[in-house]
Amino acid sequence: PSMAPEKASQQPDMETKLESEPKPNQEPEAGDDLDPAKSIKKIRTIVETLHTLFPPQLPNLTKSRSIPPPKSKVQKVSLTPAISAPIGTTSLNHDESENSIHKLKRNLRLLEEDVAKLRVLNEVVGEEVSRHIVPLDKLLQKVEKGTTKSQLTKGMKKDLEDVNKKIFNLMCQVPLLPNRRRKPGGLDSEDGEVENNGKGIECLPGIHANEEDLKRLAVFRQVKEKFIELRIDRKICMLSFAVFPENQEVNRTMLMYWWIGEGILPDGIKPEDAVKDILKEFMEKKLIEPVENKRKVEPNCYKMTPFVHSSVVLISEEIGLFSMYQKGKKPRMKHSDLKKVCLVEESSSQPEAKAKKMPAGDIETVFNVSERFPDFAFKWFSEDQSSGKKKFSSLSKTAYKMLKVFYLGRWERTANRHIEVENPELMKACYNLEKLPDKIDSLKALTYLDITDCYMIDRMPKRLSWLDNLEVLKGFVVSDATDVETFCLLSELKHLKKLRKLSITINKGGPKPHKAPKKAAVPSHLPEKLMKLDLQCFPDAELPTLLEPGKLRTLEKLYIKGGTKLTGFGKSVPEEPTECSVKVLRLKFLPRLKVEWRELRELYFPKLEFLDKYQCPQVSFCPCDGIGIWRDKSTQL
Repeated sequence: PSMAPEKASQQPDMETKLESEPKPNQEPEAGDDLDPAKSIKKIRTIVETLHTLFPPQLPNLTKSRSIPPPKSKVQKVSLTPAISAPIGTTSLNHDESENSIHKLKRNLRLLEEDVAKLRVLNEVVGEEVSRHIVPLDKLLQKVEKGTTKSQLTKGMKKDLEDVNKKIFNLMCQVPLLPNRRRKPGGLDSEDGEVENNGKGIECLPGIHANEEDLKRLAVFRQVKEKFIELRIDRKICMLSFAVFPENQEVNRTMLMYWWIGEGILPDGIKPEDAVKDILKEFMEKKLIEPVENKRKVEPNCYKMTPFVHSSVVLISEEIGLFSMYQKGKKPRMKHSDLKKVCLVEESSSQPEAKAKKMPAGDIETVFNVSERFPDFAFKWFSEDQSSGKKKFSSLSKTAYKMLKVFYLGRWERTANRHIEVENPELMKACYNLEKLPDKIDSLKALTYLDITDCYMIDRMPKRLSWLDNLEVLKGFVVSDATDVETFCLLSELKHLKKLRKLSITINKGGPKPHKAPKKAAVPSHLPEKLMKLDLQCFPDAELPTLLEPGKLRTLEKLYIKGGTKLTGFGKSVPEEPTECSVKVLRLKFLPRLKVEWRELRELYFPKLEFLDKYQCPQVSFCPCDGIGIWRDKSTQL
């Protein structure tokens, strides 16, 4: 048990910490180490010294702006993992330690700025909110002393509305923050709802524990009959649900990525459509249920009821696809007959976690169901297993010829399961990824690239626009960097002839350039097959011409999330309905965007079928429901 004083476990509020700052040369008190500003200042002093001792060397960058994309015959898209350009590699031949000091210095500066902004915001909110205490208290006293308490006067209603507007404006200034806070009790003790009623997910269905009783039930016979009717590829898709706990929500996109890796989706059809068709058949056969979400045009999550799930688990065990459940015991990691391995809670403590105990040469799938420390799985595919030492390295190029799926992250929609790795070098594709490889075009078969939430990336490699087969690009970064010879411009995405979905994050306001930047290349048009565009952190008051609704004649989905300056969709309201083809529009965190429903629906977006409006107070008179959703009833089934 901890002998730390009780006071140390308390978390003082921001105002208390501001008032209790020690004077210069004063000994720091217990808890001073929790002040981020002071900690950052100390670290920056150390890093500045290191930076002086090891100044960064400027790399010799080869200009590639004038190099045209290589022309070659169209190759058949393959799902075989590409190993010629692993994430995190670079062609620059300069000292990585010096570069790390430079990056650390930059990141500390940015973090210090963010902490300072939060401190100022905390003070502003405190002052503004305190102003409303006395007026509201007087209003309450008037109501209590009045002859009638059943109804507010017009003046009172106006006062309340004024306060509400000011509070709402403050709320719009607060950045998006997680709804949980780590407690001293452990990694997962947190406020709010917890999956599985507060219990850890052990993935142990109780119904199938007695196989004989389950087989006698009509539901098992019905599930097995429906299973037999399925095509072979869809049988595997159906049995995939066996690895998830009963009644847990499973995301469609996650299933799509998994099934793409397994190579079981049909050719000649978009993966999204293929997955929808599969899940639709499962719903029609009553094997799964959709999870309703009012903010979605259609369901994108599904779950399986306990009896159906237990039947699927038993069928999976009989076939030998997944082997993880044992009668009367917790789930266990095991190499199945059909070359699948599921990581479950405490798998890292099993003997099979060691490379010598796990025959990995023929493993096709590694899927993390509930393990919090999954990095041991890398050792299975290490080239050097003879020494028996604990070795961490990237996946060996020769030791994973059979491997199709290596899924170590979370499959859950929420972040309640905290996953850790012992060696950060193993997870260079994770949230602290800083750059993509310059030769990313060597991934010729790449169709999906999702780098969403990789906040450290501040530019895209030049050759990204050479990925001829790319269909979905999420997380493309537009920055104010000036070395345009080495990074990909937004205008160059027009070369991606197959691109259907594009998510853009605008990352401006970085370090000032040493020389005047060249004129920005504004694209003349969007990629010709683009159907979905997601803009995040839009910095300007007006949309560029190519994004005005009248120019969007092929786009079907438009999302604009975050833009404190954006005031409208164009310089003037169109007199006639535009030819905009957008059917789904999502507007979020746009406090200055001013447009009325009639203009929005009849003039800007005449084909609109679905609107999601959140924290856009000046998008007015919309017939939305209580959470900001509107659907065209004439298009609903």
